[in-house]
Amino acid sequence: MKNLKVEEKVAGKEYVVDAGSLHGMLKRLDLFLVYAAVKFSKEKISCVGMDPANVAMVYAEVPCKGVNGDFEALINVGSVLPLLSSLSGSISLTFEKKDDAYKLTFGNEGGFFTSNCGQVYDAVKVPDLNFAATIKVELAYFRRVLK
Repeated sequence: MKNLKVEEKVAGKEYVVDAGSLHGMLKRLDLFLVYAAVKFSKEKISCVGMDPANVAMVYAEVPCKGVNGDFEALINVGSVLPLLSSLSGSISLTFEKKDDAYKLTFGNEGGFFTSNCGQVYDAVKVPDLNFAATIKVELAYFRRVLK
């Protein structure tokens, strides 16, 4: 497969996702991150983020219908959340490059919104990590410890 430039992978490509699921994902990320490097792929939108103090790591993903061409976009979570909260049902997300800046447009028949994006770049290929141990913590205990 030909290695496409990021602009070719991103420009005008549409992703369809449930607004409530995406809102829930971004709301979880908003607890730890101001900007999230969100990965867009054919079957899912995901993010692995670390808080500024490098104490907590968060992973979130939602299924989507998209196009080929994995890439990541730096998104200001706090600026997208209020706009996204007014939408429900299936929404489309589209990226455009204007004047050397990327814009994320999202919405449905309920309305469309545009938000500036930070950098947009090729998705980083991370090798699978196999750990010898797994730690499971009850959610209630984890929340109590974080407060």
